[in-house]
Amino acid sequence: LAALKELRDSGEWTDLQTVLISDKGSDGNTYHFTAMAWAAGAKQLEVMRWLIEKGVRVDESREWHVLPSNTSANVGFIKGLELLKEKGCDLAKADSDGVMPAHNAAAGGHLPVLHLLHSYGVPMNVKEKRGCTPADWATAGGHTECAAFLKEVSVGKAGNERASKDSAGKSSSKDNVMCSGKGSSSNTNSIANANAQS
Repeated sequence: LAALKELRDSGEWTDLQTVLISDKGSDGNTYHFTAMAWAAGAKQLEVMRWLIEKGVRVDESREWHVLPSNTSANVGFIKGLELLKEKGCDLAKADSDGVMPAHNAAAGGHLPVLHLLHSYGVPMNVKEKRGCTPADWATAGGHTECAAFLKEVSVGKAGNERASKDSAGKSSSKDNVMCSGKGSSSNTNSIANANAQS
């Protein structure tokens, strides 16, 4: 992030849309994020504004399709999500695993983010590729308030068989592992992990 700020101050970036940020995850894999996804996940609102000013798209992803909206939701960054929405980002857009910002917010227990997404009309009951809804992710993470909110706003919605099946908020430990977000190939968590180490 220091390098991003240095580049921001120097004005030397000429093609910001091709910039990748690389980070080694705890599993030894290198994850690639756009500068916007990294800034959103690091809660760097001013860097996000500067990137937008320089023409960076608010919903562009790279290699693993990590979206700025997902990284922002993953860390509970409401101001980042508001800026992305204001600049035309589709907050209902899913990454390559079918994971939407609502999944990331639920996994992190970020109830205010879920309220914001719901107020924008973002579907709260969409299943990602493994068949898990945001309510499943919240339940798996032990975020009971988030799970209850998600189930409440999803009642009666089409395609919500899984959330209605588990209306008591109970699931097997197998379901918790499968729907936790930790087993997902979504790499959004590596930004939060990298920020925690800085």
